[in-house]
Amino acid sequence: MVVSRNLLYILIIIITLLTACSFYHTELSNGNVGVVKEEEANSIDDEVILLYEQDIVYLMDGLENSETGFLNSSINQPYSIYLFKDFQLEAVTPHKDVLIHKENRDIHMEIELMPENINFFQLEYDTYKMLNNIVSKTVHRKVWDQPDPLLKGAVMLHAGNEEKSVQVILIKDRAHFPNMKLTIHTEEEIAINRLLAMAKTIVKTKMGR
Repeated sequence: MVVSRNLLYILIIIITLLTACSFYHTELSNGNVGVVKEEEANSIDDEVILLYEQDIVYLMDGLENSETGFLNSSINQPYSIYLFKDFQLEAVTPHKDVLIHKENRDIHMEIELMPENINFFQLEYDTYKMLNNIVSKTVHRKVWDQPDPLLKGAVMLHAGNEEKSVQVILIKDRAHFPNMKLTIHTEEEIAINRLLAMAKTIVKTKMGR
């Protein structure tokens, strides 16, 4: 009798294991269960799905204005950006792009992504000297202290003369943006608002997207 009970228990365990294996195999065949390697999981987490277009809001004469931006990818630096239809992105040097108005090329903004370990004190000093030597002896400095997804904490350096106005914005340690140097060449308020609105759509990507 003891032998029979032990045999019965063994048969029950074997049947249970076979049933479980069969269920697991069926789930795998149906695509409901799978094992993702660590490298693949990281790749999926880092993947950014970007739509072809999105609405971008900016201020115009004190009121919010919405305009459609279209996805563009830099061939020069690892990022994508949404552009208004009257702007285009051009490569300037290996690590610098210019976002420029198609009909008025005097309205443009240079975009430079900075390394994560960039020395911002040195970058600010070099930028100050450049503005001081090329644009004007007077360089105004401001730190943006208002809530803003892109600009909060950014250092702004501005210099101007009778011929041109240049504003440089140094952006660091923002949760959803890479470290950046933005150089704006215009005094038109609406143009500046539109340029910065497009800059707020920048997403860091892998080269070759």
